[in-house]
Amino acid sequence: MQREGPCSHMTDIDVITSAVEEFQLLYTALEKNGVSVNLFHHELYHGTPDAVFPNNWFSTHRNGDGSYDLVLYPMAHPSRRRERRPDMIDFLGKLGGASPRRTIDLTNCEEDAVYLEGTGSMVLDRVHKIAYAVLSSRTDDALFKKFCDEMGYRAVGFTAKGNMYHTNVMMSVGTGYAAVCFDHIASEDEAAALNKILKQSGKKVVPISIEQCNSMCGNVLELRDGSGELFLAMSDRAYRTFTPQQLYTLLQTVDHIVHPEYNVIESLGGGSVRCSIAEIF
Repeated sequence: MQREGPCSHMTDIDVITSAVEEFQLLYTALEKNGVSVNLFHHELYHGTPDAVFPNNWFSTHRNGDGSYDLVLYPMAHPSRRRERRPDMIDFLGKLGGASPRRTIDLTNCEEDAVYLEGTGSMVLDRVHKIAYAVLSSRTDDALFKKFCDEMGYRAVGFTAKGNMYHTNVMMSVGTGYAAVCFDHIASEDEAAALNKILKQSGKKVVPISIEQCNSMCGNVLELRDGSGELFLAMSDRAYRTFTPQQLYTLLQTVDHIVHPEYNVIESLGGGSVRCSIAEIF
């Protein structure tokens, strides 16, 4: 296989070995911070080369009464659909020993080539119930609005320049921050409207450049550690690409930042740390 960039010298075995090592670094970092990680192994015979990014095909949503909802999403590529393994769906249907209050299965939309790829397509502000999405061939506008109607979210859709396949590559929203690549948004009016909504919801807005977006500064995720403190998970490349002032702003909203090396997965997989974590609520 011919590769370009920092992985051009690597054989297939080198790539697999390095990717597994990087994923182990992320797993270890999360465990050290008191995050309970449910790890599933995908073998070559599963035919799921992108399974390192599980956040695209499902999401869970905790309700006020303690019950939860499970959403299954339509995926554009057949190999991504194979990630919806029966054993994993069975696990998601028994969280905490209980069944979901609702299972919203959108996967039949694949028959009509209509897609909404989970929390890759959507960035969810779970505190204020606002869903942000770059509308694209992998994020259908009508299906996005249907999700928001079903789940009680306000839908904020916008368009991006070029081939921005997933919203979570250019944008991350936490409890108190929003890191956004406004330069990727198609119009100044859309960018200004998005910025206004974020500020109205109390976020400290951290604009990131296209270069920073390419270094996965938008693909970061807020988590809660074992002591209840909020922290950010991101790749080491993203961490080193943020400016000191941007990191200072982010650290006003979280306790600390975890940043394992993730170079090979980022370079060849098209996603980073956020994509590798599917949260369970």
